[in-house]
Amino acid sequence: MTLEDVGNTGELIGAIAVLITLVYLAIQLRQNTRALHAQTYQDVYRDLRDNLSSIDTDIAPRVGANGKLIASDEARIGLYEIISLRAYENWWNQCRYGTTPEDVFRAYISHMRKTLEPTDAKIWFRRVQTTHDFTPGFIAFVEEYMRNQDPESHQDA
Repeated sequence: MTLEDVGNTGELIGAIAVLITLVYLAIQLRQNTRALHAQTYQDVYRDLRDNLSSIDTDIAPRVGANGKLIASDEARIGLYEIISLRAYENWWNQCRYGTTPEDVFRAYISHMRKTLEPTDAKIWFRRVQTTHDFTPGFIAFVEEYMRNQDPESHQDA
């Protein structure tokens, strides 16, 4: 075996080592991506839990004589709705960036329907959408979502 053969064998061994390293890194990257997805799901659930637990569920007895909520409760509900919509915007962005799969996002976003279902909530969203710095893309998504959820909008189709 000549010195050139030894050098060629060394290059072959080096190339194989590089290939093994690349395969190992690809596996590690895939595992890291899965861990990131799992953490994202956990964060979404934590956001939903925190948002839902932040509102006082005993508001009904505090309705005033005129049938309306007292001002502090109305403000609390408005804040809850803003927090909820911020969470929905975050989920929308996560789906856009590919961190959350589309089907998982659709399951999460079904909660948004409950937040925006009442007519008053739709009016409220249209009033606050620009004053609370929601992104234009998210505003367009919500507007389209509300249009598609409105039974009257399907009568013309």
